[in-house]
Amino acid sequence: MKRTILNGILIFSVLLTALQAQTIIADKNEIYGNWTAAQSPYVIEGEAIVPADSTLRIEAGVEVRFKTGSEADYLNPAFDLGFLRVEGKLVTSGTAGQPVVFTRNGDNGNWGILYFHSTVDSSCILEYCRVEYASQVLHLNDWKEHPGAISLNETFLTLKNCRIVNNANNGLFLDNAGSVLQNSLIAKNENGILTTNECNLQISNCTIANNSITGYNAGYNATTDVVNSIFWANQKSLESNLTSTVNISYSLLEEKQLSDGIISGAGNLLGINPYFTDPASEDYTLRSYSFCINAGTSDTSSLRLPQTDLAGRERILSERVDMGAFEFTGNYLRLTTPNGWESWKIGTMQTIRWQSNVSAVNLDYSTDNGQNWQSITAGQPGSGSYDWLIPDAMSERCRVRVSGVSDPSLADQSDTTFIISDKTIIMDGKFVFGTWTKEYSPYVIRGEAIIQQDSQLVIEPGVEVRFVTGNKHDYTSAEFDLGMLRVNGLLMAEGAEEDSIRFTREGDSGNWGIVFFNENQKDSSLLRYVAVTYASYCDSLVDSLNLSGAVSINGAVVQIEQSRLNSNLRNAVHI
Repeated sequence: MKRTILNGILIFSVLLTALQAQTIIADKNEIYGNWTAAQSPYVIEGEAIVPADSTLRIEAGVEVRFKTGSEADYLNPAFDLGFLRVEGKLVTSGTAGQPVVFTRNGDNGNWGILYFHSTVDSSCILEYCRVEYASQVLHLNDWKEHPGAISLNETFLTLKNCRIVNNANNGLFLDNAGSVLQNSLIAKNENGILTTNECNLQISNCTIANNSITGYNAGYNATTDVVNSIFWANQKSLESNLTSTVNISYSLLEEKQLSDGIISGAGNLLGINPYFTDPASEDYTLRSYSFCINAGTSDTSSLRLPQTDLAGRERILSERVDMGAFEFTGNYLRLTTPNGWESWKIGTMQTIRWQSNVSAVNLDYSTDNGQNWQSITAGQPGSGSYDWLIPDAMSERCRVRVSGVSDPSLADQSDTTFIISDKTIIMDGKFVFGTWTKEYSPYVIRGEAIIQQDSQLVIEPGVEVRFVTGNKHDYTSAEFDLGMLRVNGLLMAEGAEEDSIRFTREGDSGNWGIVFFNENQKDSSLLRYVAVTYASYCDSLVDSLNLSGAVSINGAVVQIEQSRLNSNLRNAVHI
Protein backbone atom coordinates (compact mmCIF):
# COMPACT_ATOMS: atom_id res chain seq x y z
CA MET A 1 0.00 0.00 0.00
CA LYS A 2 1.40 3.40 -0.97
CA ARG A 3 1.08 6.27 1.54
CA THR A 4 1.08 9.98 0.68
CA ILE A 5 1.29 12.88 3.16
CA LEU A 6 0.63 16.35 1.80
CA ASN A 7 1.03 19.33 4.16
CA GLY A 8 1.62 22.49 2.17
CA ILE A 9 4.99 21.13 1.00
CA LEU A 10 5.75 17.57 0.04
CA ILE A 11 6.91 15.63 3.12
CA PHE A 12 6.79 12.07 1.89
CA SER A 13 5.47 10.47 -1.25
CA VAL A 14 5.35 7.21 -3.09
CA LEU A 15 4.51 7.46 -6.76
CA LEU A 16 3.32 11.03 -6.25
CA THR A 17 4.27 13.40 -9.01
CA ALA A 18 3.82 17.14 -9.44
CA LEU A 19 3.52 18.04 -13.09
CA GLN A 20 2.49 21.32 -14.68
CA ALA A 21 0.95 22.80 -11.48
CA GLN A 22 -1.02 19.66 -10.67
CA THR A 23 -0.54 16.85 -8.19
CA ILE A 24 -0.93 13.28 -9.42
CA ILE A 25 -2.22 10.64 -6.98
CA ALA A 26 -1.42 7.16 -8.27
CA ASP A 27 -3.73 4.16 -7.85
CA LYS A 28 -3.90 2.64 -4.33
CA ASN A 29 -2.13 5.57 -2.67
CA GLU A 30 -2.90 6.34 0.97
CA ILE A 31 -3.43 10.06 1.47
CA TYR A 32 -3.58 12.29 4.54
CA GLY A 33 -2.32 15.64 5.78
CA ASN A 34 -3.37 18.91 4.14
CA TRP A 35 -4.28 19.52 0.52
CA THR A 36 -3.74 23.14 -0.46
CA ALA A 37 -4.84 25.38 -3.29
CA ALA A 38 -1.19 25.89 -4.22
CA GLN A 39 -0.86 22.23 -5.22
CA SER A 40 -4.29 22.01 -6.84
CA PRO A 41 -5.63 20.35 -8.90
CA TYR A 42 -5.13 16.90 -7.39
CA VAL A 43 -5.63 14.22 -10.03
CA ILE A 44 -6.63 10.79 -8.68
CA GLU A 45 -5.77 8.08 -11.18
CA GLY A 46 -7.43 5.17 -9.37
CA GLU A 47 -8.33 4.40 -5.76
CA ALA A 48 -7.13 6.94 -3.18
CA ILE A 49 -7.46 5.92 0.48
CA VAL A 50 -7.65 7.95 3.69
CA PRO A 51 -6.55 5.31 6.25
CA ALA A 52 -8.49 4.60 9.44
CA ASP A 53 -5.92 6.29 11.66
CA SER A 54 -5.45 9.39 9.50
CA THR A 55 -7.06 12.71 8.57
CA LEU A 56 -7.15 14.46 5.22
CA ARG A 57 -7.95 18.18 5.31
CA ILE A 58 -8.75 19.98 2.07
CA GLU A 59 -8.65 23.76 2.06
CA ALA A 60 -10.76 26.26 0.12
CA GLY A 61 -10.23 26.45 -3.62
CA VAL A 62 -8.85 22.94 -4.07
CA GLU A 63 -10.04 20.96 -7.09
CA VAL A 64 -9.88 17.17 -6.96
CA ARG A 65 -10.13 15.49 -10.35
CA PHE A 66 -10.82 11.79 -10.80
CA LYS A 67 -10.06 9.43 -13.66
CA THR A 68 -13.17 8.58 -15.67
CA GLY A 69 -14.00 5.14 -16.98
CA SER A 70 -16.72 2.68 -17.92
CA GLU A 71 -16.32 -0.34 -15.61
CA ALA A 72 -17.86 0.23 -12.16
CA ASP A 73 -17.47 -3.31 -10.74
CA TYR A 74 -14.66 -3.05 -8.20
CA LEU A 75 -13.99 -6.82 -8.36
CA ASN A 76 -13.62 -6.80 -12.11
CA PRO A 77 -9.96 -6.59 -13.21
CA ALA A 78 -11.13 -4.06 -15.81
CA PHE A 79 -12.37 -1.64 -13.10
CA ASP A 80 -11.14 1.77 -14.22
CA LEU A 81 -12.76 4.54 -12.15
CA GLY A 82 -10.98 7.00 -9.94
CA PHE A 83 -12.56 7.28 -6.48
CA LEU A 84 -11.86 8.22 -2.88
CA ARG A 85 -12.19 5.69 -0.05
CA VAL A 86 -12.42 7.36 3.38
CA GLU A 87 -11.70 5.04 6.30
CA GLY A 88 -10.42 7.73 8.65
CA LYS A 89 -11.41 11.40 8.65
CA LEU A 90 -12.07 13.85 5.82
CA VAL A 91 -12.62 17.55 6.46
CA THR A 92 -13.18 20.07 3.68
CA SER A 93 -13.10 23.79 4.41
CA GLY A 94 -14.44 25.45 1.31
CA THR A 95 -16.11 28.83 1.10
CA ALA A 96 -18.92 30.18 -1.04
CA GLY A 97 -16.41 31.88 -3.31
CA GLN A 98 -13.83 29.09 -3.21
CA PRO A 99 -15.55 25.73 -2.81
CA VAL A 100 -13.75 22.41 -2.76
CA VAL A 101 -14.62 20.73 -6.07
CA PHE A 102 -14.72 16.98 -6.67
CA THR A 103 -15.03 16.45 -10.42
CA ARG A 104 -13.84 14.44 -13.41
CA ASN A 105 -10.47 14.78 -15.06
CA GLY A 106 -11.34 15.93 -18.55
CA ASP A 107 -14.48 17.04 -20.32
CA ASN A 108 -16.29 13.72 -20.72
CA GLY A 109 -17.35 10.65 -18.79
CA ASN A 110 -17.88 9.90 -15.13
CA TRP A 111 -15.62 8.95 -12.25
CA GLY A 112 -16.42 6.80 -9.22
CA ILE A 113 -17.59 8.05 -5.82
CA LEU A 114 -16.65 9.54 -2.48
CA TYR A 115 -16.98 6.44 -0.29
CA PHE A 116 -17.21 6.67 3.52
CA HIS A 117 -16.50 3.33 5.19
CA SER A 118 -17.84 2.07 8.53
CA THR A 119 -14.56 3.00 10.25
CA VAL A 120 -14.94 6.69 9.40
CA ASP A 121 -14.55 9.26 12.18
CA SER A 122 -18.05 10.60 12.99
CA SER A 123 -16.75 14.18 12.92
CA CYS A 124 -16.17 14.05 9.15
CA ILE A 125 -17.62 17.12 7.47
CA LEU A 126 -17.97 18.37 3.92
CA GLU A 127 -18.51 22.13 3.88
CA TYR A 128 -18.88 24.26 0.76
CA CYS A 129 -18.14 21.38 -1.59
CA ARG A 130 -19.22 20.69 -5.14
CA VAL A 131 -19.52 17.04 -6.21
CA GLU A 132 -20.21 16.51 -9.92
CA TYR A 133 -19.96 13.88 -12.67
CA ALA A 134 -19.60 10.99 -10.23
CA SER A 135 -21.28 7.61 -10.81
CA GLN A 136 -21.11 4.43 -8.70
CA VAL A 137 -18.82 1.67 -7.48
CA LEU A 138 -20.19 -1.87 -7.23
CA HIS A 139 -19.07 -4.68 -4.88
CA LEU A 140 -16.74 -2.38 -2.97
CA ASN A 141 -17.42 -3.70 0.52
CA ASP A 142 -19.02 -7.07 1.33
CA TRP A 143 -20.36 -7.27 -2.23
CA LYS A 144 -22.45 -4.16 -1.67
CA GLU A 145 -23.36 -1.64 -4.30
CA HIS A 146 -22.61 2.03 -3.67
CA PRO A 147 -24.59 3.99 -6.28
CA GLY A 148 -24.22 7.50 -4.86
CA ALA A 149 -21.80 10.28 -5.74
CA ILE A 150 -21.38 10.39 -1.97
CA SER A 151 -21.90 6.89 -0.52
CA LEU A 152 -22.03 6.09 3.19
CA ASN A 153 -21.75 2.60 4.68
CA GLU A 154 -22.56 2.20 8.41
CA THR A 155 -21.19 5.62 9.30
CA PHE A 156 -22.14 9.28 9.82
CA LEU A 157 -21.38 12.39 7.77
CA THR A 158 -22.24 16.08 8.04
CA LEU A 159 -22.75 18.05 4.84
CA LYS A 160 -23.16 21.83 4.92
CA ASN A 161 -23.49 24.22 1.99
CA CYS A 162 -22.76 21.57 -0.63
CA ARG A 163 -23.74 21.24 -4.28
CA ILE A 164 -24.26 17.65 -5.42
CA VAL A 165 -25.13 18.00 -9.08
CA ASN A 166 -24.97 16.38 -12.50
CA ASN A 167 -24.09 12.90 -11.29
CA ALA A 168 -24.85 9.79 -13.33
CA ASN A 169 -26.53 7.90 -10.50
CA ASN A 170 -27.73 9.06 -7.09
CA GLY A 171 -26.53 12.21 -5.41
CA LEU A 172 -26.31 10.86 -1.86
CA PHE A 173 -26.57 7.16 -0.89
CA LEU A 174 -26.80 5.87 2.68
CA ASP A 175 -26.67 2.21 3.76
CA ASN A 176 -27.35 1.78 7.49
CA ALA A 177 -25.88 5.24 7.98
CA GLY A 178 -26.73 8.71 9.21
CA SER A 179 -26.27 12.23 7.95
CA VAL A 180 -27.06 15.85 8.68
CA LEU A 181 -27.64 17.73 5.45
CA GLN A 182 -27.94 21.52 5.62
CA ASN A 183 -28.12 24.44 3.17
CA SER A 184 -27.34 22.18 0.23
CA LEU A 185 -28.40 21.80 -3.40
CA ILE A 186 -28.98 18.31 -4.80
CA ALA A 187 -29.94 18.57 -8.46
CA LYS A 188 -29.81 16.78 -11.79
CA ASN A 189 -28.97 13.31 -10.51
CA GLU A 190 -31.10 10.12 -10.66
CA ASN A 191 -32.40 9.97 -7.09
CA GLY A 192 -31.33 13.04 -5.21
CA ILE A 193 -31.02 10.96 -2.04
CA LEU A 194 -31.42 7.18 -1.68
CA THR A 195 -31.33 5.38 1.68
CA THR A 196 -31.59 1.74 2.71
CA ASN A 197 -31.33 -0.33 5.90
CA GLU A 198 -32.20 1.76 8.96
CA CYS A 199 -30.77 5.14 8.07
CA ASN A 200 -31.23 8.34 10.04
CA LEU A 201 -31.27 11.56 8.06
CA GLN A 202 -31.88 15.19 8.99
CA ILE A 203 -32.50 17.54 6.07
CA SER A 204 -32.83 21.27 6.67
CA ASN A 205 -32.90 24.19 4.23
CA CYS A 206 -32.03 22.11 1.20
CA THR A 207 -33.10 22.49 -2.41
CA ILE A 208 -33.64 19.10 -4.05
CA ALA A 209 -34.65 19.62 -7.66
CA ASN A 210 -34.57 18.33 -11.22
CA ASN A 211 -33.57 14.79 -10.29
CA SER A 212 -34.74 12.26 -12.87
CA ILE A 213 -36.28 9.79 -10.38
CA THR A 214 -37.09 10.96 -6.85
CA GLY A 215 -35.91 13.83 -4.73
CA TYR A 216 -35.59 11.52 -1.72
CA ASN A 217 -36.28 7.78 -1.69
CA ALA A 218 -36.50 6.59 1.93
CA GLY A 219 -35.77 2.87 2.04
CA TYR A 220 -36.25 0.16 4.64
CA ASN A 221 -36.63 1.47 8.22
CA ALA A 222 -35.33 4.95 7.42
CA THR A 223 -36.10 7.75 9.88
CA THR A 224 -35.99 11.22 8.38
CA ASP A 225 -36.86 14.76 9.46
CA VAL A 226 -37.21 17.33 6.69
CA VAL A 227 -37.68 21.03 7.41
CA ASN A 228 -37.44 24.29 5.42
CA SER A 229 -36.65 22.46 2.18
CA ILE A 230 -37.82 22.55 -1.44
CA PHE A 231 -38.59 19.51 -3.62
CA TRP A 232 -39.35 20.56 -7.18
CA ALA A 233 -39.18 19.18 -10.74
CA ASN A 234 -38.14 15.71 -9.65
CA GLN A 235 -40.09 12.84 -11.20
CA LYS A 236 -41.44 12.42 -7.65
CA SER A 237 -40.61 14.49 -4.59
CA LEU A 238 -40.63 11.82 -1.89
CA GLU A 239 -40.93 8.04 -1.84
CA SER A 240 -41.32 6.23 1.47
CA ASN A 241 -41.03 2.53 2.18
CA LEU A 242 -43.92 1.44 4.41
CA THR A 243 -41.38 0.62 7.15
CA SER A 244 -39.81 4.08 7.07
CA THR A 245 -40.84 7.33 8.73
CA VAL A 246 -40.49 10.67 6.97
CA ASN A 247 -41.60 13.77 8.87
CA ILE A 248 -41.78 16.93 6.78
CA SER A 249 -42.62 20.48 7.84
CA TYR A 250 -42.24 24.01 6.47
CA SER A 251 -41.26 22.60 3.09
CA LEU A 252 -42.48 22.89 -0.49
CA LEU A 253 -43.37 19.85 -2.58
CA GLU A 254 -44.47 19.80 -6.20
CA GLU A 255 -47.30 17.34 -5.58
CA LYS A 256 -50.63 18.51 -4.22
CA GLN A 257 -50.90 15.37 -2.09
CA LEU A 258 -48.24 13.63 -0.01
CA SER A 259 -47.31 10.03 -0.75
CA ASP A 260 -48.20 7.24 1.66
CA GLY A 261 -45.80 7.06 4.58
CA ILE A 262 -45.03 10.79 4.58
CA ILE A 263 -46.10 12.55 7.78
CA SER A 264 -47.03 16.18 7.19
CA GLY A 265 -46.31 18.69 9.91
CA ALA A 266 -47.00 22.42 9.96
CA GLY A 267 -46.23 24.96 7.26
CA ASN A 268 -45.94 22.81 4.14
CA LEU A 269 -46.66 24.25 0.68
CA LEU A 270 -48.05 21.67 -1.75
CA GLY A 271 -48.29 22.07 -5.51
CA ILE A 272 -46.95 25.64 -5.50
CA ASN A 273 -44.16 26.77 -7.82
CA PRO A 274 -41.09 27.96 -5.83
CA TYR A 275 -40.04 30.24 -8.72
CA PHE A 276 -36.32 29.63 -9.02
CA THR A 277 -34.38 32.29 -10.90
CA ASP A 278 -32.85 30.08 -13.63
CA PRO A 279 -32.55 26.34 -12.92
CA ALA A 280 -31.14 25.66 -16.39
CA SER A 281 -28.09 27.68 -15.37
CA GLU A 282 -28.04 26.12 -11.89
CA ASP A 283 -29.39 29.31 -10.35
CA TYR A 284 -31.80 28.07 -7.70
CA THR A 285 -32.10 31.38 -5.88
CA LEU A 286 -35.66 32.62 -5.33
CA ARG A 287 -37.47 35.29 -7.31
CA SER A 288 -39.06 38.23 -5.51
CA TYR A 289 -42.54 36.68 -5.64
CA SER A 290 -41.64 33.18 -4.41
CA PHE A 291 -43.86 31.69 -1.73
CA CYS A 292 -40.71 30.22 -0.15
CA ILE A 293 -39.57 33.62 1.14
CA ASN A 294 -40.10 33.92 4.90
CA ALA A 295 -41.95 30.58 4.82
CA GLY A 296 -39.60 28.48 6.95
CA THR A 297 -40.09 27.67 10.60
CA SER A 298 -40.11 30.65 12.96
CA ASP A 299 -37.91 28.77 15.46
CA THR A 300 -34.61 27.55 14.01
CA SER A 301 -32.79 27.17 17.32
CA SER A 302 -32.89 23.38 17.26
CA LEU A 303 -31.63 23.17 13.67
CA ARG A 304 -28.19 24.68 14.33
CA LEU A 305 -28.11 26.13 10.84
CA PRO A 306 -24.90 27.62 9.44
CA GLN A 307 -24.64 31.39 9.67
CA THR A 308 -24.55 31.72 5.88
CA ASP A 309 -26.52 30.13 3.05
CA LEU A 310 -25.14 28.26 0.04
CA ALA A 311 -24.27 31.56 -1.68
CA GLY A 312 -22.44 32.86 1.40
CA ARG A 313 -25.15 35.32 2.39
CA GLU A 314 -26.56 35.77 5.88
CA ARG A 315 -28.93 32.88 6.50
CA ILE A 316 -31.87 34.79 8.02
CA LEU A 317 -32.37 38.25 6.52
CA SER A 318 -35.99 39.04 7.35
CA GLU A 319 -38.55 37.97 9.95
CA ARG A 320 -37.89 34.27 9.45
CA VAL A 321 -35.78 31.86 7.46
CA ASP A 322 -36.63 31.11 3.82
CA MET A 323 -37.21 27.63 2.47
CA GLY A 324 -34.40 26.12 0.44
CA ALA A 325 -30.64 26.53 0.27
CA PHE A 326 -30.63 30.20 -0.73
CA GLU A 327 -31.84 33.14 1.35
CA PHE A 328 -33.60 35.85 -0.65
CA THR A 329 -32.13 39.36 -0.52
CA GLY A 330 -33.99 42.58 -1.28
CA ASN A 331 -37.66 43.50 -1.42
CA TYR A 332 -40.24 40.82 -2.08
CA LEU A 333 -43.88 41.01 -3.14
CA ARG A 334 -46.23 38.13 -3.86
CA LEU A 335 -49.91 37.82 -4.69
CA THR A 336 -51.51 34.93 -2.81
CA THR A 337 -55.16 35.25 -3.97
CA PRO A 338 -56.36 35.00 -6.72
CA ASN A 339 -53.55 32.81 -8.01
CA GLY A 340 -55.36 31.12 -10.91
CA TRP A 341 -58.29 28.81 -11.67
CA GLU A 342 -60.65 30.62 -9.28
CA SER A 343 -64.16 31.43 -10.46
CA TRP A 344 -65.53 34.72 -9.11
CA LYS A 345 -69.14 35.59 -9.70
CA ILE A 346 -70.13 39.06 -10.88
CA GLY A 347 -71.56 41.19 -8.09
CA THR A 348 -70.01 39.23 -5.21
CA MET A 349 -67.31 40.44 -2.81
CA GLN A 350 -64.02 38.56 -3.15
CA THR A 351 -60.83 39.04 -1.15
CA ILE A 352 -57.49 39.78 -2.81
CA ARG A 353 -54.49 38.90 -0.59
CA TRP A 354 -50.78 39.66 -0.88
CA GLN A 355 -47.55 39.69 1.18
CA SER A 356 -44.49 41.92 0.96
CA ASN A 357 -41.88 43.91 2.87
CA VAL A 358 -42.62 47.22 1.09
CA SER A 359 -44.73 50.04 2.50
CA ALA A 360 -47.53 50.34 -0.08
CA VAL A 361 -48.90 48.61 -3.19
CA ASN A 362 -51.31 49.15 -6.08
CA LEU A 363 -53.84 46.58 -7.32
CA ASP A 364 -54.91 46.15 -10.96
CA TYR A 365 -56.86 43.57 -12.95
CA SER A 366 -56.89 42.35 -16.54
CA THR A 367 -59.59 40.52 -18.51
CA ASP A 368 -57.34 39.69 -21.48
CA ASN A 369 -54.53 37.68 -19.84
CA GLY A 370 -52.40 40.69 -18.97
CA GLN A 371 -52.49 42.59 -22.25
CA ASN A 372 -54.32 45.54 -20.68
CA TRP A 373 -54.80 46.51 -17.04
CA GLN A 374 -57.40 48.49 -15.09
CA SER A 375 -56.99 49.86 -11.59
CA ILE A 376 -58.74 48.23 -8.65
CA THR A 377 -57.26 50.43 -5.91
CA ALA A 378 -54.03 52.27 -5.07
CA GLY A 379 -51.91 52.87 -1.99
CA GLN A 380 -52.88 49.76 -0.05
CA PRO A 381 -50.64 48.55 2.84
CA GLY A 382 -47.58 46.51 1.90
CA SER A 383 -49.03 43.27 3.25
CA GLY A 384 -52.74 42.75 3.60
CA SER A 385 -56.03 42.14 1.85
CA TYR A 386 -58.68 44.03 -0.09
CA ASP A 387 -62.35 43.16 -0.57
CA TRP A 388 -63.15 43.63 -4.25
CA LEU A 389 -66.68 43.94 -5.65
CA ILE A 390 -66.44 41.83 -8.81
CA PRO A 391 -67.32 43.99 -11.83
CA ASP A 392 -69.57 43.03 -14.72
CA ALA A 393 -66.60 42.11 -16.90
CA MET A 394 -67.20 38.50 -17.92
CA SER A 395 -64.01 36.72 -19.01
CA GLU A 396 -62.12 33.47 -18.51
CA ARG A 397 -58.76 35.20 -19.06
CA CYS A 398 -58.57 37.34 -15.92
CA ARG A 399 -55.55 38.15 -13.78
CA VAL A 400 -54.88 40.39 -10.78
CA ARG A 401 -51.58 42.26 -10.38
CA VAL A 402 -50.01 43.76 -7.27
CA SER A 403 -47.11 46.23 -7.62
CA GLY A 404 -45.03 48.43 -5.38
CA VAL A 405 -46.00 52.11 -5.22
CA SER A 406 -42.41 53.34 -5.01
CA ASP A 407 -41.05 50.67 -7.38
CA PRO A 408 -43.67 49.46 -9.91
CA SER A 409 -41.17 46.97 -11.36
CA LEU A 410 -41.54 45.01 -8.13
CA ALA A 411 -44.73 43.17 -9.00
CA ASP A 412 -46.53 39.86 -9.01
CA GLN A 413 -49.66 38.63 -10.72
CA SER A 414 -51.89 35.55 -10.73
CA ASP A 415 -49.89 32.49 -11.79
CA THR A 416 -52.53 31.68 -14.37
CA THR A 417 -55.90 33.06 -15.39
CA PHE A 418 -59.09 32.94 -13.36
CA ILE A 419 -62.75 33.40 -14.31
CA ILE A 420 -65.19 36.26 -13.86
CA SER A 421 -68.66 35.01 -14.76
CA ASP A 422 -72.33 35.13 -13.89
CA LYS A 423 -71.84 31.54 -12.69
CA THR A 424 -69.36 29.75 -10.42
CA ILE A 425 -67.26 27.52 -12.68
CA ILE A 426 -65.70 24.31 -11.31
CA MET A 427 -62.92 23.09 -13.61
CA ASP A 428 -62.10 19.44 -14.32
CA GLY A 429 -60.20 17.69 -11.54
CA LYS A 430 -60.84 20.34 -8.91
CA PHE A 431 -61.18 19.34 -5.26
CA VAL A 432 -64.34 20.83 -3.76
CA PHE A 433 -65.14 21.34 -0.09
CA GLY A 434 -66.62 23.90 2.28
CA THR A 435 -70.08 25.34 1.61
CA TRP A 436 -71.88 26.14 -1.64
CA THR A 437 -74.40 28.93 -1.16
CA LYS A 438 -77.28 30.33 -3.17
CA GLU A 439 -75.43 33.63 -3.57
CA TYR A 440 -72.81 31.95 -5.78
CA SER A 441 -75.24 29.66 -7.62
CA PRO A 442 -75.36 28.24 -10.22
CA TYR A 443 -72.22 26.08 -9.91
CA VAL A 444 -71.17 24.68 -13.30
CA ILE A 445 -68.98 21.56 -13.20
CA ARG A 446 -66.81 21.21 -16.31
CA GLY A 447 -65.53 17.69 -15.90
CA GLU A 448 -64.96 15.75 -12.68
CA ALA A 449 -65.27 17.53 -9.33
CA ILE A 450 -63.92 15.59 -6.35
CA ILE A 451 -64.71 15.63 -2.64
CA GLN A 452 -61.58 14.11 -1.11
CA GLN A 453 -61.44 11.63 1.75
CA ASP A 454 -61.74 13.45 5.08
CA SER A 455 -63.30 16.44 3.28
CA GLN A 456 -66.89 17.63 3.34
CA LEU A 457 -68.99 19.67 0.95
CA VAL A 458 -72.18 21.29 2.25
CA ILE A 459 -74.74 22.49 -0.30
CA GLU A 460 -77.37 24.93 0.97
CA PRO A 461 -81.04 25.18 -0.12
CA GLY A 462 -81.71 26.77 -3.49
CA VAL A 463 -78.33 25.93 -5.03
CA GLU A 464 -78.31 24.68 -8.61
CA VAL A 465 -75.41 22.46 -9.70
CA ARG A 466 -75.06 22.14 -13.45
CA PHE A 467 -72.87 19.60 -15.24
CA VAL A 468 -71.49 19.73 -18.78
CA THR A 469 -73.08 17.19 -21.10
CA GLY A 470 -71.38 14.75 -23.44
CA ASN A 471 -71.59 11.34 -25.07
CA LYS A 472 -68.31 9.60 -24.16
CA HIS A 473 -69.08 7.42 -21.13
CA ASP A 474 -65.86 5.38 -20.74
CA TYR A 475 -64.05 6.98 -17.80
CA THR A 476 -60.73 5.41 -18.80
CA SER A 477 -60.85 6.97 -22.26
CA ALA A 478 -59.12 10.26 -23.03
CA GLU A 479 -62.35 11.22 -24.79
CA PHE A 480 -64.48 11.00 -21.62
CA ASP A 481 -66.42 14.28 -21.63
CA LEU A 482 -69.12 14.14 -18.94
CA GLY A 483 -69.48 16.38 -15.94
CA MET A 484 -69.67 14.38 -12.70
CA LEU A 485 -69.23 14.62 -8.94
CA ARG A 486 -67.08 12.01 -7.15
CA VAL A 487 -67.68 11.82 -3.39
CA ASN A 488 -64.78 10.16 -1.56
CA GLY A 489 -65.57 12.12 1.61
CA LEU A 490 -68.94 13.54 2.67
CA LEU A 491 -71.64 15.35 0.72
CA MET A 492 -74.32 17.06 2.82
CA ALA A 493 -76.88 18.37 0.32
CA GLU A 494 -79.91 19.43 2.37
CA GLY A 495 -82.46 21.55 0.57
CA ALA A 496 -85.88 22.62 1.76
CA GLU A 497 -89.36 21.65 0.68
CA GLU A 498 -89.92 25.04 -0.90
CA ASP A 499 -86.30 25.52 -2.04
CA SER A 500 -84.72 22.30 -3.25
CA ILE A 501 -81.18 21.65 -4.46
CA ARG A 502 -80.96 20.78 -8.16
CA PHE A 503 -78.38 18.62 -9.94
CA THR A 504 -78.99 19.05 -13.66
CA ARG A 505 -77.37 19.67 -17.03
CA GLU A 506 -75.73 22.83 -18.33
CA GLY A 507 -77.77 23.84 -21.36
CA ASP A 508 -81.02 22.64 -22.90
CA SER A 509 -80.01 19.26 -24.31
CA GLY A 510 -77.92 16.16 -23.65
CA ASN A 511 -76.96 14.26 -20.51
CA TRP A 512 -74.22 14.62 -17.93
CA GLY A 513 -72.54 11.88 -15.89
CA ILE A 514 -73.41 10.83 -12.33
CA VAL A 515 -73.08 11.66 -8.65
CA PHE A 516 -70.77 8.89 -7.43
CA PHE A 517 -70.37 7.96 -3.74
CA ASN A 518 -67.25 5.84 -3.28
CA GLU A 519 -66.06 3.69 -0.33
CA ASN A 520 -66.93 5.64 2.80
CA GLN A 521 -68.45 3.32 5.39
CA LYS A 522 -67.74 5.36 8.50
CA ASP A 523 -69.92 8.42 7.76
CA SER A 524 -73.21 8.96 5.96
CA SER A 525 -73.73 11.47 3.17
CA LEU A 526 -77.15 13.09 2.83
CA LEU A 527 -79.40 14.00 -0.10
CA ARG A 528 -82.57 15.66 1.23
CA TYR A 529 -84.94 17.70 -0.91
CA VAL A 530 -82.69 17.19 -3.91
CA ALA A 531 -83.72 16.92 -7.57
CA VAL A 532 -81.47 14.99 -9.95
CA THR A 533 -82.29 15.22 -13.66
CA TYR A 534 -80.66 14.46 -17.04
CA ALA A 535 -77.87 12.30 -15.58
CA SER A 536 -76.62 9.24 -17.47
CA TYR A 537 -73.99 6.60 -16.65
CA CYS A 538 -70.23 6.02 -16.42
CA ASP A 539 -68.34 2.93 -17.55
CA SER A 540 -65.07 1.64 -16.07
CA LEU A 541 -65.16 4.17 -13.26
CA VAL A 542 -63.76 1.90 -10.53
CA ASP A 543 -62.05 -1.42 -11.31
CA SER A 544 -63.88 -1.65 -14.64
CA LEU A 545 -67.19 -1.20 -12.80
CA ASN A 546 -70.00 0.19 -14.95
CA LEU A 547 -72.33 2.48 -12.98
CA SER A 548 -75.74 3.22 -14.43
CA GLY A 549 -77.42 5.28 -11.71
CA ALA A 550 -77.85 9.03 -11.66
CA VAL A 551 -76.78 8.46 -8.05
CA SER A 552 -74.31 5.55 -7.96
CA ILE A 553 -73.03 4.09 -4.70
CA ASN A 554 -69.99 1.83 -4.25
CA GLY A 555 -69.24 0.84 -0.65
CA ALA A 556 -70.57 4.08 0.82
CA VAL A 557 -73.44 5.07 3.12
CA VAL A 558 -75.92 7.59 1.69
CA GLN A 559 -79.28 8.77 3.01
CA ILE A 560 -81.70 9.85 0.26
CA GLU A 561 -84.84 11.55 1.59
CA GLN A 562 -87.65 13.64 0.10
CA SER A 563 -85.82 13.75 -3.21
CA ARG A 564 -86.78 13.45 -6.87
CA LEU A 565 -84.67 11.57 -9.42
CA ASN A 566 -86.32 11.67 -12.83
CA SER A 567 -85.68 12.19 -16.56
CA ASN A 568 -82.33 10.40 -16.26
CA LEU A 569 -80.96 8.28 -19.11
CA ARG A 570 -80.82 5.01 -17.17
CA ASN A 571 -81.41 4.20 -13.50
CA ALA A 572 -82.18 6.59 -10.68
CA VAL A 573 -79.97 4.78 -8.13
CA HIS A 574 -77.33 2.09 -8.67
CA ILE A 575 -75.86 0.37 -5.59
